[in-house]
Amino acid sequence: MIKNILKKITLKAAHIKKPESNIKSMHEAISPYIIKNKEADIDSTLYVRNIDAWEHICDKDYRLSEKSGAHYIPEVKIVDNGIILPIKKDETNPHPFVGGSGGVCDSDNNFIAGHQRGYEGSDTHGAYPVSGEMEYIPETVVYGGLYIDHYGHFISECLCRLWWYIENKNSNYKCVFISHFENINEKFREILELLGIKRENVILCKAPARFDTVIVPEQANIFFNGFTEKAKLIYDTLRDSVKPHKYEKVYLTKTGYIHNDVINEEFFENYFHCLGYKVISPENLSVKEQIAVMAGAKKLVCLSGTLGHQIVFCPDGVEILTLNKNETALVTQCWISQLRKAKSFYIDVSVNFLPSTLTGSSYLLMPTAYWKKFLADRGDNGEQADSLSVDYKGYVYDYIELWAKRIWSYRDIPEQLQFVTSSTLADLVININELLLNEKLDEEQKLKFRDSFTTFKES
Repeated sequence: MIKNILKKITLKAAHIKKPESNIKSMHEAISPYIIKNKEADIDSTLYVRNIDAWEHICDKDYRLSEKSGAHYIPEVKIVDNGIILPIKKDETNPHPFVGGSGGVCDSDNNFIAGHQRGYEGSDTHGAYPVSGEMEYIPETVVYGGLYIDHYGHFISECLCRLWWYIENKNSNYKCVFISHFENINEKFREILELLGIKRENVILCKAPARFDTVIVPEQANIFFNGFTEKAKLIYDTLRDSVKPHKYEKVYLTKTGYIHNDVINEEFFENYFHCLGYKVISPENLSVKEQIAVMAGAKKLVCLSGTLGHQIVFCPDGVEILTLNKNETALVTQCWISQLRKAKSFYIDVSVNFLPSTLTGSSYLLMPTAYWKKFLADRGDNGEQADSLSVDYKGYVYDYIELWAKRIWSYRDIPEQLQFVTSSTLADLVININELLLNEKLDEEQKLKFRDSFTTFKES
């Protein structure tokens, strides 16, 4: 009896595929997908699952243009007796730190400018009625647009009107921002100073006010749409304001970040450290030091998200290798790479079998089949990577624990849980098999499996 039980257990264990061995066999079947964007004159190399989503955003010209096809040159509007309205939140807006009403209006409260993001529901647009007498300030000011207290968003979308200060050096006009946030971070004031805007001249609009004149520079870039040459002027000016650091190969890490939501990044950090990359935790540096690191970098490796946006401060032609922490295809990263004529590589290294979004969950990284194929194509036979130990079981537990804590923290914010409620138990089982166990499932199999769950539930 006992012998038979042991035999069954042994046979069952023999059929469990360890992630390491299965990955090695799978990577041979994967081919990199190279997108040659002729209009932008850059290449993107994809080691990703969702080729269609990435191809759609990589093979596009992000230089903003007019209907005539000419590349767009942002203009300046002069609004006499202009009004600036602080941002008013739209309660139906799913984006808590953007969107709503507010911005610049003319003397009759007709709307002039808010903030464009190029994504439905997230723009700041439209005027609203003001009760009572508003403050009158007898000054000329420059409208700075929307301020977001987040480094990645600040550098990639909140500087977009400030080209005016570069073209009007030594201007002492105050710069007025609107925002859902109460104060402007001191780090971000450092960036504004590098553009020639004095700290005391940076104002956050908190009550409706009328000015003698409001200067409204048009946006030089739109977060989800693309950029103009004046956006490049902004980033070149910031880059050239510092002395470049000596590190030509840089790995930007999140491992030391106090709010780190990534499990097992150390594996990749250690790998590139062995290849001579300087490992840097950007949150430990001043703004000037971060820009200086980017200004000297010729090769950059980082996780998808904010870290990759920092190549706006790099020299043209930089190589960026993005380790995707989930399967979101990042439009913003594509136009930033295009702005810098970057040689881009995107590699899926995530095995997030639980529901995830770009910013709202936890992320589990592993040496996936896509990673192994990337190494093989680079001439690495895998020995160096294999020498780095991966505690699969331990990391999976850490990932589940962190994910559960993160989701629980949203218990009173139902709009933040939409990505979880749209997932099913069938999705979870499929994700575990495909991502964690590296089983290749075809679409017909997955559809049949989901139907089985639905049929069982209805019965």
